[in-house]
Amino acid sequence: MAAERVRKSAGPLVVSIAPSGLDQHRLGLAVGRRVGSAVVRNRIKRNLRESFRQARDQFPRPTAGGSYDIVVGLRPHQALGQREYQALLVELVGQGHAVCERRSRREGSAPERSS
Repeated sequence: MAAERVRKSAGPLVVSIAPSGLDQHRLGLAVGRRVGSAVVRNRIKRNLRESFRQARDQFPRPTAGGSYDIVVGLRPHQALGQREYQALLVELVGQGHAVCERRSRREGSAPERSS
């Protein structure tokens, strides 16, 4: 699955997406201590979860079916608003989806080798 993973970053977010065979997209968060105090990290995580919840229908789905596992990592930064996180999340998932689709088309059109 690591080979299928796509990483994209913009601003403080680093998003990794990987296709999954599940019905709904899933979110994972990786927020280290360097981002801020526990209060700051928890506020950011709440904002990211809400951003994900509100934007879930905007995320593209793989043409092969299923959905994506989305893991969001954060770099140290000043906390943004929920809408800003949502815009970044939608943008990065869309970019990652485009890369996944190109990879799947390339793998599907590659001639099979026989030994």
